[in-house]
Amino acid sequence: NDLEIFNYIIENPNSNSFIFKGAKTLEYDHLAPKTTYLAVAFNVDTYQDVVDGIIDIELFRKEFTTDDAAAVDPSTLFTYKNLTVDYTNFSLDVTPVQGDDKLWTYYVFEKKYFDEYREKGLQQVVMRAYFGLYNLCSEYNSLNGANLTFNEFINDYMGQLGATTIINYEPLKPAKDYVVAMFYMDTEVYDPTVVYDYNFVAVEFTTST
Repeated sequence: NDLEIFNYIIENPNSNSFIFKGAKTLEYDHLAPKTTYLAVAFNVDTYQDVVDGIIDIELFRKEFTTDDAAAVDPSTLFTYKNLTVDYTNFSLDVTPVQGDDKLWTYYVFEKKYFDEYREKGLQQVVMRAYFGLYNLCSEYNSLNGANLTFNEFINDYMGQLGATTIINYEPLKPAKDYVVAMFYMDTEVYDPTVVYDYNFVAVEFTTST
């Protein structure tokens, strides 16, 4: 709906920074790989007439899709060893290659969902992991009567610095295929919609029958 898009843009407190005169080459950093976007433009001179309902808004639309991200050598991110699995648990020794001062975390997927997300693009895995971690934070607050922000939950519980042994944070199902994805986090960015480092290391395992 053109009018809804128009209102969304106009209501943005930074909308003035999007106003230009004449020809303009627009550049935008930190787009997600393998993602379809819609760029829109409209005549600001008729803004008030649109707001007053005198004329209908007409948007110029340009849809485009970013390329998938190039694969990164997993050995430049993390190394791991000593995978141990039983009916409902796993453990894995993980060492971050990029330094002990870089915050990292992990998320456990059922393999069928991991494969589905990965097929849609590299970024989907980490974005889905962020959403899953948000849910874990909400569950923790609900069960413990806490009021942790997502940042606090990551820093206090799920965030890792240096080498450590990771384990499941909730019981797993027997005889199921899983994937644990390890990835770095920006200590200043916890919003999955603005994260732009989507590289991860995935380790598959199957719980015992």
